[in-house]
Amino acid sequence: MRRRGVIYDTGTVFYGSGGGGIPTRPKLDLAIAERELQIARDDLHCNAVRLAGSYPDRLVRVTECALALGLEAWLSPTLFGRPPDQTLRSFVAAAEQAERLRQQQPDRVVLVLGSELTLMMPGIVPGRDFADRTREAFTRIKAGDHSANDRLDEFLGRASAAVRAVYRGPLTYASLIWEDVNWDRFDIIGVDHYRDARIKDRYTAMLEPLLAHGKPVVNTEFGMRTYQVPRAEAGSSASASPISKRWACINCRLSAGSFVSASTATTYETRRCRPASSPKPSRSWKPPGSTAPSSPSSSPPRPPRTTNPAMTWT
Repeated sequence: MRRRGVIYDTGTVFYGSGGGGIPTRPKLDLAIAERELQIARDDLHCNAVRLAGSYPDRLVRVTECALALGLEAWLSPTLFGRPPDQTLRSFVAAAEQAERLRQQQPDRVVLVLGSELTLMMPGIVPGRDFADRTREAFTRIKAGDHSANDRLDEFLGRASAAVRAVYRGPLTYASLIWEDVNWDRFDIIGVDHYRDARIKDRYTAMLEPLLAHGKPVVNTEFGMRTYQVPRAEAGSSASASPISKRWACINCRLSAGSFVSASTATTYETRRCRPASSPKPSRSWKPPGSTAPSSPSSSPPRPPRTTNPAMTWT
């Protein structure tokens, strides 16, 4: 697998204990989405994009746009805080659309069967909201209670069987690093693996057990804030901003100058995840500056692609 990608939010609704949904993107302008995907392709040198969102019609339209731009589309239906049955129905509906798109664009559509469901979906661990479930999950892990994995396994078993009935393409799940997933059900191993000061010296080693399955491994998230930070903090989830500050960044427009501060994190992740035998990134390539994005024919040279099966996503 030689994929370099980003996650693109088409609009995700977050539900808390109060029940009211908070959308990350109240409106979606398809022309803006197309321009932002062009920037991802031409200035970030992506050949794939993971498209996340809670609105099925938006997800399909933006996926069609990504495919038209020559990107591989990872369709990622995202329900936050919804019951298992509703979540499962949304996966099946997305799988039907993914199959239609896959038939039009063979070998360029991947379906992501949810993300971090132990925390994102009620029913795996007790808790009224994400914060409650996170506390409960880590309390149980520290106590040696791994029963949540049984419930996750049961749900993923039902969900994968249901979507396989209508979808014939590659399937993955964006797991937490500590979720014990039965990867026999999936074609690609996905893991949301964030660097933290506590694990910085074993960040790459934590991925090695996943490679033993003999399937492609994709780091489906490692994350980076959209504003400049000191170099020492780049790529560290421990230094991430409070959620209140993150909300302020939700509607930031994507532009050629938006990614300069992310270059430090990109350099760090490339260095951490590159095997010793792979080439170093080209020093001639630099992240885009403040000028308008150039056309594909005049864009900067692409850095060499790594052959590491544990590919990274931002």
